[in-house]
Amino acid sequence: KSCGQQFAPAQYADLETGDVAGVTVIYSIGAIDADGEVGNLTNFQYVQPWVSTLTVSVATDQSNSAVADVEIKLQHVISGTARTIDESFIAETLRTGADGTDGTEIRVADAVHWYNDHQTFILTPAKCSGTWVGNDFDTRKCDGVLHEFEPPTATTTLQHLFDGSVSFTDTTAVAINGFVMFGETLDRFAPGNFNEDDWVLSSCPTLFDGMCYCPISGTNFDVVEEGAKSRPATSDDSGAFSDSAGYGNEVTLHFTGLNGHEFEFWNVTGGTFGSPISDLTIELIDFGTRPNVTFTATKDSYFVLVNSPASMRARVLGGDKGVKFITGQRVLAEKNTCGFSKQLVVTKGEVEHTGLLATDLDVSIPDDSSLPTCSSTSEKGEACRVPIPRITSNSSRLPCEVSNYDFM
Repeated sequence: KSCGQQFAPAQYADLETGDVAGVTVIYSIGAIDADGEVGNLTNFQYVQPWVSTLTVSVATDQSNSAVADVEIKLQHVISGTARTIDESFIAETLRTGADGTDGTEIRVADAVHWYNDHQTFILTPAKCSGTWVGNDFDTRKCDGVLHEFEPPTATTTLQHLFDGSVSFTDTTAVAINGFVMFGETLDRFAPGNFNEDDWVLSSCPTLFDGMCYCPISGTNFDVVEEGAKSRPATSDDSGAFSDSAGYGNEVTLHFTGLNGHEFEFWNVTGGTFGSPISDLTIELIDFGTRPNVTFTATKDSYFVLVNSPASMRARVLGGDKGVKFITGQRVLAEKNTCGFSKQLVVTKGEVEHTGLLATDLDVSIPDDSSLPTCSSTSEKGEACRVPIPRITSNSSRLPCEVSNYDFM
């Protein structure tokens, strides 16, 4: 027998107590017998939590650029006191990301200290360009450059069921921001030059200062700062990277590069592409596959790291019995992540392209059904339709002619 045990879930929504923080609600639950009588009651006690969302942002003093990797200690102040820290609230530590922000949802069910709609918090920022020695937020030491903030601490009051925000200024840091992108020169990304070298721009998913560009994501490099240990950084999906350094410190950006590519640095001033680095105090620029730039961090700096041309070669096999190389087959090279595409035409079975966007391409054979059939007399640069090669019966390869298609 099943001993009469049954399970019948019921959902109950209390619409009257949800907006009152810290209120204690007791729900009584009991079974109703066949006569309609309520049996033994089971009491369930519930404390309505206090809920709010807090966003913290940190920026540099000069250009309001984002400062990443800043830790912010969040503490709760007991209601009705001057600045008595609520020890029952476990202090939370936030950390800013590449955009200089971080956020958290605060949800606490406490009928003693969290019954007021308005709750007060203390936030303390900290950043070490180097290595922290020790694990305690308040007592650890910075082996490197210890950043200073304005204000040093912030007190904010948040309201139940509402969002709040706090901002800090890193007075020690200057920003180091930039982009890693494809391109022989920055002029190729200027408006009106989209069709240079027969590249066609079909869309513009990545845009900087009114210019389309092709980003290189996942490029790793090290930031070596005076008085601090080397720290890694990586370009994101838009090719952007962000870091910061202490004012007046010597900084070296060391890029690990990409195989087969050479890079050059360009400086960006006032949000526009400028000439190669000229308005910073540059101690060293080492170009090549693993470029380095060393400078003194006296102001917010913006860089563009551009790769030089690389080669792409495509081959197409076709013709009588599959032994003759085809001239005239179209090959479409597309850089879908940034909207550029280019039509190439093979000569004697191959085409090689050196120049803008020569790597990381989607290469395909387009539909050429409207073109004339290729022949051995096809001229160089003349697009035509390539027949599928005919395979002899003694060939070990699978014969293409068993298919329903005559052309590629």
